[in-house]
Amino acid sequence: MRRSVLIGAMMLLGFVGTVNADVLFDFEGGVQSWYRFGGGTLHFGPAPAEGSIGDGIVYVTSLNETLWGGAVRSPNLPSVGIDMSQYTAFSADVQLSNDGLDPVYPGPGPDVELMLNLPGYLEWTATFSIPCDGQYYNLASNIADLVPSNLATSPITQAQLQDPSLQIRLILRNTQREAGAPAGKIRLRVDNVQGLPEPVSVVLLAAGGLVILRRRR
Repeated sequence: MRRSVLIGAMMLLGFVGTVNADVLFDFEGGVQSWYRFGGGTLHFGPAPAEGSIGDGIVYVTSLNETLWGGAVRSPNLPSVGIDMSQYTAFSADVQLSNDGLDPVYPGPGPDVELMLNLPGYLEWTATFSIPCDGQYYNLASNIADLVPSNLATSPITQAQLQDPSLQIRLILRNTQREAGAPAGKIRLRVDNVQGLPEPVSVVLLAAGGLVILRRRR
């Protein structure tokens, strides 16, 4: 009995340690209702006319010395069956490039913000700086670590994570540019938006398996 419970506990620890993220948007089955926000051109899937081919959203925008660059945004999450309160973290694979664009954005690369957004300019963000080199980088943040921005003044709550209007956004901001710097075009690609499941539910599921194991003995 004790041996079987010990084995089950070891299995539980191994199971919890290897929990995989859920792919929320992979963009391989169509547009999945993502939109551009702030102007520019938006494509889905491979875009051979705009440089190297890659899956995901392809978004081309022109950046100058102003703060705002542009963004892509998900639909309202409950409309596609996603409840962000079930996750502790989320991530996206992001690429910046200017291959084949004219005029080329002169750099340095803009900040990329991984954001949860509600109407009324309530935003919770994590900010990253990645090179404009055509390589994919995985940008990830714990939801609890997102910084309240714009009109949000406190950490995001469970009720807000379940709000029917909640969106995921990937935003370019030009915080590193000097006033008067020339404008240029830049390409943003986003793929494999993922969420890390709430570990408590995983532990309860596995613990339930231990109870069944003991009853069978």
